[in-house]
Amino acid sequence: MLLQKTLERITGKPLQTLAQQEVFRPLGMRNSSFVWRGEFDKDASFGHSDAGKPTEVRRFQEANAGFSLLTTATDYSRFVQALVKGQGLKPATAKLLTTPASTAERCAKPTSATDPFVAWAYGVGLATTSRGPALWHWGDNGDFKGFFIAFPDTQESLVFFTNGANGLRVTDAVLQLFFGPGQYRAMQWLAE
Repeated sequence: MLLQKTLERITGKPLQTLAQQEVFRPLGMRNSSFVWRGEFDKDASFGHSDAGKPTEVRRFQEANAGFSLLTTATDYSRFVQALVKGQGLKPATAKLLTTPASTAERCAKPTSATDPFVAWAYGVGLATTSRGPALWHWGDNGDFKGFFIAFPDTQESLVFFTNGANGLRVTDAVLQLFFGPGQYRAMQWLAE
């Protein structure tokens, strides 16, 4: 939120306008917005609580960089692929996405021990996996969960969204299905 307010102050433009100009339009993300658009009604999905009960569709009226992104897996995959390829980024900025900036301390269980397989770059997690180095992140809006992993060396990536509070439980199975057996580290880090 602090970065959003800083960008809005510097540019004099609201986040939605900046996102359209700098990200959504250049990457062909036609189904993405930080605020609700009427055409989303036809494809909107109900979320589900951890008990499996449907929740109401949230129609965000104000942009919030932390939680109001409305998008599709296809659009978000375009974004992830742009990150992996450094598209639209200065080389120095692209390098920040693959350079550890800090250890990945666990918020839920603070410990002095760090995970030797996970670190934080600027904006994404880094994982040393059995397929090589990976960028990853997850999203959590309570009744909706999302996840992506990308392998810069091969430029492969996977994005998936779920409409349930328990949605991330499928992550390891989905990774194994798409990339084969191996250690992907992200979910082990999230689970601990």
